[in-house]
Amino acid sequence: MQPVSNELVYPGGMEVIFHYRCPHCTTTVRVPPTDKSITITCPHCHGRFPIAPVDDATVKFVQVITLNGTAAVQQNYL
Repeated sequence: MQPVSNELVYPGGMEVIFHYRCPHCTTTVRVPPTDKSITITCPHCHGRFPIAPVDDATVKFVQVITLNGTAAVQQNYL
């Protein structure tokens, strides 16, 4: 059995996820950012559709302003 640590663990990173609505079944499909136009498969209906690429600079900006996730930690825990 692993020992329990009481030391707080802080986020070591953050991912940005984009939501695309499947045009076949309208299920929301969560996709990591990509700067290329790719075709994805809906995990619900297995329909395939192309998604619009996102701007990599914008994703990096969000990561920088949130300190890669650590800025989201409640202030009384810092």
